[in-house]
Amino acid sequence: MTLDELLERIKFLDPYYKRANELESQIEWYRQNDLMKTGIIQKLLEAQIPISDPNFVLPINSSLDIAPLFLNHPLLSKAILSVTEGSYQATTLKEIDRFVDWAMVNTLPYVDDLHECGKFATGLVGKFCNVPGWWDTPIGILSLGSHQMCIGVAFEDDTLTKLIGFILEPQTKERWTLDAITQPCWWVYLP
Repeated sequence: MTLDELLERIKFLDPYYKRANELESQIEWYRQNDLMKTGIIQKLLEAQIPISDPNFVLPINSSLDIAPLFLNHPLLSKAILSVTEGSYQATTLKEIDRFVDWAMVNTLPYVDDLHECGKFATGLVGKFCNVPGWWDTPIGILSLGSHQMCIGVAFEDDTLTKLIGFILEPQTKERWTLDAITQPCWWVYLP
């Protein structure tokens, strides 16, 4: 290739290189913007007012109270079930919702391949595990194929008579009973 041909080729490709550089600059701006938003949200989370202990709490047994709820469910019974404690302190669904509102995990940005469903679920469970008064709450992570969400056990109401299992989508704060599970589960982990 001659020098003239090389210069002609460079001249031809120059607009493409400029456009590539513009796109790269825009991508970097979006990355920095996401980092800034995440930093602001993190500062808000760190400054939030501490949450009070749950109003209603009763001890429950993993083998007698939790295992039957999961093992009697047709789609959960085949999952790998890892319940790490012999007992937990169960509260009401209303108190679970109060904590989820306080935790604000749903306000964090979804970032493809960086902060996805597994991070939201782990983040919410981590919040429960790191707040005294709440760290014995039976809540963990459920894997439904490639999607992770939270799973837990709580009393249906303030009478503390009926214990139920629930699933919770931490990205939206939506909560359902275990009957909403319509696909096989891979594993359940309650720390």
